[in-house]
Amino acid sequence: MRELILDIETTGLELANNRIIEIGLIEQIHHQRTGMEYQRYINPEMPIEEEALKVHGISNVFLQDKPKFSEIADEFLEIIGDSNLVIHNAEFDVAFINMELQRCGKGKIPFDRVVDTLELARRVLPSKAQHNLDALGNHYRLDLSIRSMHGALIDAQILTEIYNKLNQEGGKDLFADIDSTVTKQTRKFLERSIPIKFSITEEELASHEEYVSKFLGPDNLWSQISDK
Repeated sequence: MRELILDIETTGLELANNRIIEIGLIEQIHHQRTGMEYQRYINPEMPIEEEALKVHGISNVFLQDKPKFSEIADEFLEIIGDSNLVIHNAEFDVAFINMELQRCGKGKIPFDRVVDTLELARRVLPSKAQHNLDALGNHYRLDLSIRSMHGALIDAQILTEIYNKLNQEGGKDLFADIDSTVTKQTRKFLERSIPIKFSITEEELASHEEYVSKFLGPDNLWSQISDK
């Protein structure tokens, strides 16, 4: 299952009067990061609101030589393909993306292929008063020092860790109401500049095998499964 953890930054909060200025994506397959990241800064062709500038620090001067959304729309659509999109407070981001796509004469992204981590967090951690990225990052004791200013790629990186933690904590029932057909994706990007690394070392494997044979006995369930 291929998923893309996505975040955007905008010129302001109101959909009708604002545009996207940054897109950040992190690719995962079966909840494992592949090393593929995508980031684009975008010239919004309009002033950035002062309050938004205080949040992300991205200025019009910085964006003046960046491509317009219409110039990267096909590239963006090719990268996301038909994969699931994982987004925090997804209604906001999807509305902005679909507005930009509509301006370019492109089709909208259907919401049924989107996983909203805000809703997932509310289900998995119902006792928490807040479910924003900072609150969730602190809950899972993540290093948020890189988030001194908001940024689409930075927030997508943090959201990836939060999403995987929520998935581990919530278990399979967390996705029981998601259409299983949505997870059947077509893999289009096979070559990677950064290969996927096997995270378990030889020493850890040896230590695990020693523990299994010493403490679990010959008829343990792990050995039965591993032998198949």
